[in-house]
Amino acid sequence: GLRNKVRTLTGRKEKNKLKPPKVPVCQALKERTKLVIKRNSWWITELFREANIDRPKLQTLRMLRTKAKGR
Repeated sequence: GLRNKVRTLTGRKEKNKLKPPKVPVCQALKERTKLVIKRNSWWITELFREANIDRPKLQTLRMLRTKAKGR
């Protein structure tokens, strides 16, 4: 009946719960994540290292900022 359905449903939920990984696995995942972040940031800096900044646009931006502060 209804009680059996509830028992089987709750039993399935208990089996499917995630258990925390053991400490060495967790440490390995942390190290892997750090490496990926470091690699991605390095890649982005390499992309922008070669880029030339448009000087006139920067100068007009600075002028607009100073005008806005003066108001």
